[in-house]
Parts: sequence; C-alpha cells; structure tokens
Amino acid sequence: MRATLVLIASAGAALGTVPADAQDINAVTRRTAVVSNFDLPAIVSILSELKIAHRVADGSNGRYVNVSFANGIRATIGRSACRNNLQFCKGMTIYARFGRGRPEWTELEKLQRVNVFNYRHSFIKTGLDANGQFYLSRYELNDFGVSRGSIATSLLVYANFGEKFAAYLKAPLSSGALPLPVPRP
Repeated sequence: MRATLVLIASAGAALGTVPADAQDINAVTRRTAVVSNFDLPAIVSILSELKIAHRVADGSNGRYVNVSFANGIRATIGRSACRNNLQFCKGMTIYARFGRGRPEWTELEKLQRVNVFNYRHSFIKTGLDANGQFYLSRYELNDFGVSRGSIATSLLVYANFGEKFAAYLKAPLSSGALPLPVPRP
C-alpha cells in the first residue's frame, strides 16, 4: 500500500445544495452492507443516495470528490492508503476550509479557538493550515470493511460539525469560547 496525499481543492460554485431534509440516513439502501474499501463508486453511490451534491475531479494525486452539504458546508473527500493507482483505498479524509477568522484575532487567539474546539470534540480535528485558514478534518479507516450506513452517518456527522465549527468561529471571544476549560478529575 502506498499513502497518497489528499488534494485539497476548493469546492467550486458548480456544486449546489439540496433541502436539509433530503440528507437523511434512511435514504441509504443496504445500510448494513459492508464496503471493503473507499473506492469512488462506493463513496459516490452513498453521496447520491443522501442527495449530497458532489463532483468527482482529477488532481495531481488522483481523483477526489468535492461535496456540498445541504447546510452549506463544502468539503473535499480524498482517499489514502491505496494500492494499484488509487484502488483498494483503506483511508478517506473529509476536509473543509473556513477562512481566516476575524481580522482582529491574534495568532494566539486563533490557536486557542482551535484547541478549545478540539478539546470539546476529540473525534474531529480542526487547525490552521499553512495559509492561516481554519480547517475541519475527519479521517476514516476501512481496514476490514465498514457498513454503508456507517459511512453515510460519518458524512452527515461531518456536515453537522462543519456547521457547528462555522458558528463557533463567528462567536465573539467573550462568548465563553475561551479560555480552555480545566479538565475535571
């Protein structure tokens, strides 16, 4: 297996949105059927059944999928840990950028926001990229198979946390977002 870099691309204006109620886990057929790897047909069929707008694109590191969730969150899905020219992929990354935040925020304030969100939500990752933009990332493993329903749930959970992160970044610093809460024993 060779690891591949996830190409981060802007999900362009070509992606539309659908009503929020269209993105429903019950729309996914064969929810308990196991997907043995993150190949494009499996990902695309689940996105289609959830009515999540998507577009497959080619990049220097292979094919990826731009998605636009009903709540307005736009993300890129890339695959990793693949064999045979991006086949039999065991990893999938969902990644979105959220801009640079408020102009008056210092670098320390930005990093505090990232740390607080990561502390509160340990199963999803936020950070600042090399260009100073906030990002939200989720990595999925598929070593021995994952159900179609679990993949669909993961996509919808990501969209939900994307919306939460966007709102969190709009909240004033005095809103209780800072300082980092003290862990209780």
